[in-house]
Amino acid sequence: MQPIHVFIDTSAMPRNLARPKHALDQIIELCEGKLLQIHMSDIALREWRSQMTKDFLNTIKEMHSHLHHAIRQPLSKKLASRELISQLLDKQDATTAEATREANKSCDEFIKKVGINEIPIHDSDGATVFEAYFAGEVPFREPKSRDDLPDAFILCAARRFAMEQLNHTRLAICSDNRLRGAIATIPGIEPFETMMKFLQSAPIKEAMGHLELSHLWTPEKGKEAIAFLSKQRKYLSKLVHDFAYDTLQGQSFTDSSIPVDNNEATISAFGELENLEVEWDKVKQYGPGWLVVPFHFESNTGLELAVYRADAFGVPDWIHVAIADFEEDHYFEATAERRLGVMGYLSFRFTRNEITAKQPRVPASVEVEDYEVELVDKDEYEDAY
Repeated sequence: MQPIHVFIDTSAMPRNLARPKHALDQIIELCEGKLLQIHMSDIALREWRSQMTKDFLNTIKEMHSHLHHAIRQPLSKKLASRELISQLLDKQDATTAEATREANKSCDEFIKKVGINEIPIHDSDGATVFEAYFAGEVPFREPKSRDDLPDAFILCAARRFAMEQLNHTRLAICSDNRLRGAIATIPGIEPFETMMKFLQSAPIKEAMGHLELSHLWTPEKGKEAIAFLSKQRKYLSKLVHDFAYDTLQGQSFTDSSIPVDNNEATISAFGELENLEVEWDKVKQYGPGWLVVPFHFESNTGLELAVYRADAFGVPDWIHVAIADFEEDHYFEATAERRLGVMGYLSFRFTRNEITAKQPRVPASVEVEDYEVELVDKDEYEDAY
């Protein structure tokens, strides 16, 4: 089978190379099997590399900030590791430089592993981009919108990609609506919003059939795995419980019925998880050895909010505002207890050894994907407000 050619935007690239998601694992397998060839604009690759480096450096900066704070505490003099903390702070510049090198190295290794074909800027791209820039044509949202300049160069690369791969299947992955709409106008390219939708396309499903794992993952194996997993109720319950307490707790979410100006709240505590349902009648096989099944549950939770000072006395009585200084503080801290509904997907990915094992077992690689959080009985709360 000839490889499928796909043009991808920065948004489709991984943000955590240490823990790639199942969808990315599948992409890597297709690339290593010479069934998929990824193409990217050099502008998109620079954007991704810059984002990866910035994220890592922000983590290093935060670490140094905490170390500075710790060593200033009087009690830190009694710590056996105080000297080590001081040494780390003395090497702050060296650590930052090393972090930059390692971030770039990780990016290079991933690009080489997947075999990404970099599309350089062409001499004619500048004139094309700035003509659209002044006219406000796609992908610019309006004339002279500087923020859209990178996307305009990426669009030029997508057009060149379409011409260079004229005799091959040409797909694209781009989550940015405006840029994806512009790519969709290029004859012969079919763009997808997400990697998951891309993997469910007919050409990719056909390509997956050529993977070595597909010969082991027979329809009977798939049915056997589903039947086994659906009976592991205690395991599934613990899996969702750990996800709620380890991942969701401490996260912020938005809901239009949260009566603060940004509609945002942070989950501070979960109660008992109730009405947990894993919908095995809706399970999908996203690739050989890869099962995805929706789940949902409800829970009474503690929330933390920030209430604008002018709204402090007008929020519903289920929100408890800690009134502070009206002259100094623009927002007041607040707490609430509400019932949340959580929906998501459990993703199970079996390895060759797990598929060929004599007895069915839960795969080592399990993820929770595409989850959403919302208030239950939202209309009631909106009426109260």
